[in-house]
Amino acid sequence: MKIEAQSDYSYTQHKWIIRSVITVISLLFIYIYFSSWAGWERIEQTVALLSHSWLFVGALGMVFLSIAVRVARWLYYGRHFDWPIPAVPSSMAFIASIALTATPGKAGELVKSALLRMRYGTALSESAGVLLIERLTDLIAIVLFAVVGMSFFTGFGHYVLLSVVLLPPLVLFLGKFPLRNVLLAAQARSERSKKFIAGLLRLLDTAGSLLRPKPFIIGSLFALIAWSCEVMALYLIMLQLLPDLLIAPWVAFGVFGLATIVGVLVLLPGGVGGFEATAIFLLIQFGATPADAAIVTIVFRSITLWLMSFIGLIVLILWLVVNRNKNVR
Repeated sequence: MKIEAQSDYSYTQHKWIIRSVITVISLLFIYIYFSSWAGWERIEQTVALLSHSWLFVGALGMVFLSIAVRVARWLYYGRHFDWPIPAVPSSMAFIASIALTATPGKAGELVKSALLRMRYGTALSESAGVLLIERLTDLIAIVLFAVVGMSFFTGFGHYVLLSVVLLPPLVLFLGKFPLRNVLLAAQARSERSKKFIAGLLRLLDTAGSLLRPKPFIIGSLFALIAWSCEVMALYLIMLQLLPDLLIAPWVAFGVFGLATIVGVLVLLPGGVGGFEATAIFLLIQFGATPADAAIVTIVFRSITLWLMSFIGLIVLILWLVVNRNKNVR
């Protein structure tokens, strides 16, 4: 009976993963279609230019370094909870989840929790709690970047202010009180929802543990370093494709931070549309032509969102093939 339940669970998880992959692929084709307005001839010229550019190689290096730092944070959290998972498969699960970054609210990144649950029996609520804190530390880093840009771009301060205002309630929500007491009371009253509430309590315990000073500060530093690498990738692309503009590094921090926040607020998968529109608008304010601003944004998103999603998809397929007969029973 237990084997059947686990089999049904694995089947459900595989269906969810497949649907998420289809969503991402569909979104990619839509993205390619709308990107074509910049002109295929211009895109081909840009590709030819970047193929001989050391600045572009540096940008790619920064993106891969960003992923490496985020993997290191994930491994750090795993060690914090003494997960019995070797570093290599844990890292693979994380990279596989990047395949589904372009899902609403990055919910597809829960795939790493599902993969580790199927293979090693890791509690889904515990790894989901880690994901929650990852998003929180990421948000803090992005808001700090956006604050830099807020000093230079008028009309966007309310987006940053909204993000800052939302942080304290989020931290309170993750705390144990009073939400924990409410859940305990609900668990005592209802037998039907007992299992679900128990999962929520484990998630809160996980999040609360990572909100202690040491893990929270270390996780936030990982986030700042990781997203700073992506900002530097944007800056190197700007240097290559906007050579006539004297753009300082802080511009890249502001553009990246504000565009990411708007991308989150529009609630579209991967922030697609909101990020691009904001980045293009801000680059134009610094003197870039609409076509140049669009090309910079498309190139940046191609290597940070779509290339990384493709690599994550390869790792995801590899994981499913290698571990197809090794799931926990």
